[in-house]
Formats: sequence, C-alpha cells, structure tokens
Amino acid sequence: MVEESDEFGYTVANDISARDIQFGDGQWVRGKSLDTFCPLGPVIVTADEIPDPQAQQTFERSKLDWNERERGAHREIFEWYRQLIRLRRGARDFQNGLLDPDAVSFDEAARWITVNRGPSAVICNFAPTPQRIPIAHDANRLRVALASRPGVRVDGTEIEMPPVSVAVLLAKERGTMAGALT
Repeated sequence: MVEESDEFGYTVANDISARDIQFGDGQWVRGKSLDTFCPLGPVIVTADEIPDPQAQQTFERSKLDWNERERGAHREIFEWYRQLIRLRRGARDFQNGLLDPDAVSFDEAARWITVNRGPSAVICNFAPTPQRIPIAHDANRLRVALASRPGVRVDGTEIEMPPVSVAVLLAKERGTMAGALT
C-alpha cells in the first residue's frame, strides 16, 4: 500500500483513446488498450524536486498571469501563433484541413525535416547550428512566407536555415498573405 508520503514523483500521461473502437462495441476498455495509446513522460520528476502540490503557496505561484502574454517571450509565441493561423487561412495548400503531405524528407543525423504539400513546404532545422537543407521545389518559384527566426534564405535547391528554426515556403503566385514575416 502506498501512503501519501510515499509518492515517488510526478509525470504526464496523455489518454489517446480510439473512440471508434471504444464506442463501437461493448468493450469500452478496448479503445484504451492499444499500444501507443497512453504516452507517458518524457520524464518523472521526483517528489522532492517540486513544491507540495497541495500547499496554498504552490497554488498561488502556479496561477497564470494573463499580463505575461503581452511581454517578452510570451508575446513572441502568441504572435507566432497568430501568424501561423493567418497563414493557414491565406494559403490554399493549408486550407483543406487534411494532414496528408505530398512528401516528407528528413536527415535524422543532421536534425532537419521538410514537409511538402503541393507547391508549399514547411522546413524545420532542429540542429543547434545553421545549415543548408535541400528543397524539392524550384527555388525561383518560392518565397519565404513565414520564418521563426531571421536569416532564412532560399538559394537554388537549398534553403539556408538558422539554428532551431522553422520556415514556411509558398509558391510566389499562390497564397499571398499581407503582413507575412520574411
């Protein structure tokens, strides 16, 4: 029996139930029991590493300060999401709601991935250093519609990406969006 004082620690679990299976037959638990349907982690924080979750002081320190969303990094992240939403609404390749890309390329060792959909592409550089990433499209027909960091440049059949950055490329004649970051 585990007493409250015997807590090992805390982690995060995400219940990803298969609702079609869960409600499709009499076995409600079956939709919760498939492999990969409850990712856990990625870490366990031991109980001595965090304050008492029941303490009033912990509660007060954990409350969200809504003014933070207009300051510093919080403001930048909110602005990034606003721009992504505006881009999705303005670019035809991203409007239909389907999640099926035309092609995905990646280099695990170099830590980059490209996702192509129609003439558009999303390129991610997860490396801590800048790098040149090959692109499948004709660079003369593309423009940088949105970039998470300055310094993104399309050059021939490659895109120059700053460290830990994302860029969305659109065809020059399609998906025009006023106010896009470049």
